Formats: sequence, C-alpha cells, structure tokens
Amino acid sequence: MEKLLFVLTLLFSSCYTFTGIAISPEAKTFYVQPFTAQTADAPPNLSEIFTQKLSDRLRNDTPLKQSETDADITFKGVITSYRVTSEAPQAGGQTTVNRLTIAVKITLEDKTSEEEPKTFTASWFEDFPGDTNLLDVQDQLIEDITDQLVENIFNKAFTNW
Repeated sequence: MEKLLFVLTLLFSSCYTFTGIAISPEAKTFYVQPFTAQTADAPPNLSEIFTQKLSDRLRNDTPLKQSETDADITFKGVITSYRVTSEAPQAGGQTTVNRLTIAVKITLEDKTSEEEPKTFTASWFEDFPGDTNLLDVQDQLIEDITDQLVENIFNKAFTNW
C-alpha cells in the first residue's frame, strides 16, 4: 500500500508545473508588434517567424489574451544581427565549425505598471559543421535559435531572471 501511495504521489506531482511567471493581475491583453530586421543578411521571413513564435508563447503560457488594439502589454522589437562566423579555423583556411548568431532588441511596455518601458537585448547561436552549406541547415538553425530567444525574452519579461 505504501508503494502504491508513493507511485501515485510521484505521478500526480509530475503533472504539476510551476511556471514562476509574474504578470500584473490588471494586465489582461498583449500585443506583439511585428518585428523588423535591421540586418540585410537575415532571411526575409525571419521577422515573421520570430513575431509568430513570441505571440504563440504568450498566448499559450500566460493568461493574457491577444489584442491588436490598446493592449496592456506590448512587445516591440528588431532583429539587429544575423551573422555566420567561423569558430574553429584550421590550417589551410578550412573551418571545422561555423556559428549562426541571431540578436534582437526588445522593448516591453506594460500599461498596467508605472514603470518606464524596458528595453533589452538577447542573442543566441547554434553551431554547424564547417563543411555544411548554411542554406542546407538554415531552417533548423533558425528554429532552434528563435525557440531559445523566445524562451529568454519570456523569462526576462515575466520572471526576475
């Protein structure tokens, strides 16, 4: 009987997750203004991908409702960098590892707070083999990097991270 109780406790406790987010109870709505790219190297759809991912995260993981007019919390942002660098050059000009880095600048305005809008930057990177063409792995790299950037922005906005 004790073993059964122990197993049930483990099962039920694993179903509960504490997000630790802190959103003003007065805030009911959010809006993510479409991001823009201030870098010519970024793929044309990167801004749209990023805007959608951040909107999805807010819609799915907060009690806020999306609103395009008079939102309580507004995210504005620009993609400031999209660059590939050689991280492990070898003799003879060969590169064994390349790195794609994406950086964004975010402004968060909370109308339910008396605080000034917060502006912060976030960047993330993923490495890929030096003998691989960026175009062959770009979609997956963008997927992975933007997922982590959205995670970091969400944490910065709604936790004391």
